[in-house]
Order: sequence, then structure tokens, then C-alpha cells
Amino acid sequence: MPQNLRLPIALATAALAVTLTPQSSHAPAFASSAIARASSCSSAGTDPSPCPSRGSDRSPVSSSVAGRSTPAPSAGGSAPAAVPSVASSSTTTTAAAAAASQAKSTVANPAPSPAAAPALVGATTLRVGVRTGTFDTAKATFKNIAATRQYYDQLPSRYRTMFPGQRVVISFLRSSAANTAAYVKSIPAGTPVELTYHHEPEGTHSDYAGTPAQAGARFVSEFNAQAAVIHANSKIPVVFIAGGYQYGNGRRGAAGNFIPPSADYYYMDSYQQNSALAPATKDQTVMNYKALLAKRGKPFAGFTEYARGTTSANPATRVAVMKADYLWLRSIGARLWVYWWYPSVQTGDNWQFRDAASIQEWNSILAK
Repeated sequence: MPQNLRLPIALATAALAVTLTPQSSHAPAFASSAIARASSCSSAGTDPSPCPSRGSDRSPVSSSVAGRSTPAPSAGGSAPAAVPSVASSSTTTTAAAAAASQAKSTVANPAPSPAAAPALVGATTLRVGVRTGTFDTAKATFKNIAATRQYYDQLPSRYRTMFPGQRVVISFLRSSAANTAAYVKSIPAGTPVELTYHHEPEGTHSDYAGTPAQAGARFVSEFNAQAAVIHANSKIPVVFIAGGYQYGNGRRGAAGNFIPPSADYYYMDSYQQNSALAPATKDQTVMNYKALLAKRGKPFAGFTEYARGTTSANPATRVAVMKADYLWLRSIGARLWVYWWYPSVQTGDNWQFRDAASIQEWNSILAK
């Protein structure tokens, strides 16, 4: 896949134009967030098809990124200490160990061999969901969907319920202060929504051109201004969503220039190609981002777009990774995990798995 894949957004239902600029011929390992999502997006709030952000660099990472032989760093960047179990949760700890063992034993070659996931400690509020172009299709395949995503180019002036019953993370690229204030004031109190301005801002696109330091400073200034308006006019959480690919070593997000101080929660959009399926604790991009957050005193809150392999991936490998990531997300107190269950007709990266094992496992996770 070319390293520089830019996806400009057209307003409302205009077609999505895709420009590919090849820069490398190496085999992809980790894919960038939301690779070639959809052929159209809605800025009028009528969608249910996803709207890709100009803030995404769609490039793959070389196969050396997987780093499976390297111990996964903790929030502070060092090798993680074992998570202690508590006396009142022995049953939970035993179940976690059994799940981790099963995840390892069910994987066929060339499956990853992750370290045992940390034990669950106490209850969490992890909400698990799905995002797809046709939500009715998702609901026919998956039960207990608790979260999803919604995308705007221009934020409308009034809120419209599109996914009743789910926590919705709403992304937007443009809005004046007055428009943002009007929008959040129109959201009924208690509605389970979260807002993010310009998710995945780190990509090499025209929105934030220049060096990472220059581009990051511009983005953080804009994000903080939007966050101030939202916080002043509502109790709606403001979240930051990092583009996973850019947190690999030496990439635009690696120094943390784009991480704003004003978000309430910090998420990541994270994709892995078939050749590099591995638990999040072995994913360099996830661990680098988590360490950057820890240095700022911010916890990692979960994945707002997450896909592990395309339809041609080894189902047993994908299931093992899902199991390990569930245990890890629970152990760190993550709050959100949304699978990007969507085909990409532009690049052939179809993330909408259809095998029975993966569907069963994701339904199992949704039910927990």
C-alpha cells in the first residue's frame, strides 16, 4: 500500500476523492487508522456511512514495527509490572488467566504468542461497540452494541440522534465558536455523547502542514479553543483521538506534539494488517502513545477505531489478539473500544470480518 494516502472530505454526500502518492514498496505491517473508509460522508447528520477525516495518514508501517520480542512498556515506558490481584477477585483472576491461556492455545501458525494478559482488577466501565456503514447490518450481526462513531466535516448547529442507545463519539473538522456552542446546547442533558475536534490530526496533510512541532502547536491551539467552548456550554466530554500509525518511532506523532492538555479522555484509532497481528501490548504505536500520555499524567482510555486484520486474516490469530486486548483494556481501566467493521472498496482493505470465530468472539466481548 502506498505510504501517502490522502482522503479529502467532500461536504454532505459528495463523493470522496482519493489521491495515492507511492513512496515505498515495502510490505505493510500496521495500517494507519481508518484506511480508505467510505465513498461518501455526511455533514448534515443523516449518515450512517462513515466520514473519513483529512486528519488521517493512511500509510502502513514496516514489518519491523511489530516488535514482538520487545517487552511491552508500561504507562511510564518501562517493562510492566504484574498487575496484583485482590483477595475479593480470585474468581475474576482465575477467569482472566484461563482466557489468556485459551487465547494462546487456540491460535494456529503463524499466530502471535503474546505474553499472558494481566489479571482483571475490579470492575471497569469499558463500553464496547462497532462502527460500520450500515448500522442495521451491524445490529443484525452483533448484540449489545454499546458504542459507535459519528463523523462530520462541518459540525451542524443542532444535534440529531442517529444511534439511540449507544455512546457516540462525534468527530468534526470545522466549526465556529458560535456554531459549536449552539450545537452542544442543543444536546439533551444526559445524552451519552463525546466530542472530538479533528481526530487523527498528525497525518502529513495540508490541514497541519510543516514540522511536527509547528503543526502540533497549531492543532493544539485550535483544539483547546474548541474544548473551551464545549466545556463552557455543556458537560459533554471533550476527547482527543490519536492516529495510531503516526506514533511509530520517528513519525509525526512520536514526540507528542499533537497531544492537547485540555481533553477529558485520550483515545487512539488503531489498525493492524494481517502480517503483523499482535496484542496491543506488542504494538509499538500503542505503547509509544500510552507512554506519552503517562508523561503528561493522562491515562489511555481505549480505541475509538480498532481493526485487527482484513477478511483474509487467520481467524484464530485475530481471536487470540481480541482476547488479549480485552483483558489488557480491562486491566488498565479503559472506557471505550469500537471495532471498525467496514470494507474499503478503494484499497481492498476489507476490515469487515465474516468468519464465525471472529463474530462469536466479538459478540462474547460485547456481552461481558
